[in-house]
Amino acid sequence: MDRRGTVHLAKAQAAGRRAGWRPPPWAARGGAALALATAVAGAFAWADDGPPDPAGTVFAVDGLRPAADAEAPDRLTLAPLTAPPPRTSLLSVRMRVHEMGEGGRAGFSCRSGPGGRDGYDLSVRGDGGAEIVKVSGGTRVSRLAAAGREPERRPYGPGRAVALTAVCLTEPRRTLLTLWVDGERVADAVDDASPFPVTAVGVTAGRSPDEKTPTRADFRDFRLSRF
Repeated sequence: MDRRGTVHLAKAQAAGRRAGWRPPPWAARGGAALALATAVAGAFAWADDGPPDPAGTVFAVDGLRPAADAEAPDRLTLAPLTAPPPRTSLLSVRMRVHEMGEGGRAGFSCRSGPGGRDGYDLSVRGDGGAEIVKVSGGTRVSRLAAAGREPERRPYGPGRAVALTAVCLTEPRRTLLTLWVDGERVADAVDDASPFPVTAVGVTAGRSPDEKTPTRADFRDFRLSRF
């Protein structure tokens, strides 16, 4: 690990000690990416609590636009990568909502399997909350993390624009996932129960079965980086 990574890790650990927890033994032994991701009770102490700095751009595209309607409640648009994403994947995009009910959702997908039918969705919800969900065979099977709407965070209605950032970090026995909205970390999850590798990334738009309003959103300046 370089000196900068060491300083960031020291800051994260010091903040954790003030909060009453101790980093696990592997936190100081792993590679640079692992050293910046200290797992504590399902959360990660990224440097300064913000997303990690990108080390290089792998793929970028101007726009993606999935839409979830009555015929297709969940839509997935995968980025046309020519090689698998890096193990330390950092995603960023500008999302503008055109239509979304309280039961709607939109955000990133970190997927694997044929057609990207397995993996994880990291989304904001129409009610102003956020969630990280595990998907198997194209079906949402478990919610790994959920965050309710903060008082200062208004619902994601028409015209709302936000900057989304996510990490999908693949380890041999687990996958670590984090979502930020406008630079604020809103959800963390660890999947160590039959985790999926991440072999594809993209964006998704969906809605709950009882939500009548379609979900439509534009995703601009989509970028996949390594960190």
